[in-house]
Amino acid sequence: MRILNLVSLLEFEKPELFERRKFDEILTISPLLNKTPQIRCEIGSLSYVLAMICLYLELGDDLDALDGGYLSGESNVGDEEIEREFYKAHFDAILVDKNLIEFDENRRNLEISLARISAFFDAKIIDFESENELKFNDGKFDEFKELQSFDGAVIFKHSCDLEFKGGRYFTAVTKLKDGQNCEIKGKTLNEKAKFVLDENIKGTVAFLGLESFSGYKFELAKVKGI
Repeated sequence: MRILNLVSLLEFEKPELFERRKFDEILTISPLLNKTPQIRCEIGSLSYVLAMICLYLELGDDLDALDGGYLSGESNVGDEEIEREFYKAHFDAILVDKNLIEFDENRRNLEISLARISAFFDAKIIDFESENELKFNDGKFDEFKELQSFDGAVIFKHSCDLEFKGGRYFTAVTKLKDGQNCEIKGKTLNEKAKFVLDENIKGTVAFLGLESFSGYKFELAKVKGI
């Protein structure tokens, strides 16, 4: 089976599903570094990348409304990456994270792209948490809204554990030290936690485990030691 994975970090967020699919071919589109082959994009730009796939595969009669150069520049994904991964490609399933769809600033365009791509490949759209099949309706692309800036310290919220951990780049941005207690404040965040340095985490995104959380999984935050 060949799977198009749109979950940010499947091996971490649902390791049992990742283990079950270890012999499948998985192509991931995510801003986080995955163990699978992937197209790496900017945070929040999934709708842009999926629209680029629709452009490349010529899915729809309203593609003249899409500016491929703009989509590419904002998502940091090149046309050559899309061509390399989707030239004569086939996918049997598309794994999605409903959080990344619900809180996408271009949600309707994202859903339209998913509907068209799944129809083109005759691929089921699967929610990675429940593993239930999802359906989305096609339509006409709206004008794309500008992406939110994620320059700075970015928190990836999850409920896989209760740790707060990040890599060297995150410590460079926040000046945190391993084992330091800190405050984390953002749009939905007002937390205190002990920071754990994890050399395996690349980039300026840190992982914050919470029993529950609200809003988009990625959040720009102010983090300071206490």
